[in-house]
Amino acid sequence: VEEKMSQLPERLRGSRLAFEDLFTTVTTRLEAVACFLALLELLRLGEAIVDQGEPFGAITVRASG
Repeated sequence: VEEKMSQLPERLRGSRLAFEDLFTTVTTRLEAVACFLALLELLRLGEAIVDQGEPFGAITVRASG
């Protein structure tokens, strides 16, 4: 999880990513879980923002600030 927490802000810096694009480099289920937990932790710390413009619409993730 810590490794993913250091990787995600780098990927989010200066751009928005589709939620599913966060998982494009994931090769195992365990890695997917670690990536999702890292995103949740970044959200808790206020370092990431998740947006969804409309119900059932695309989910985007971006760095805060």
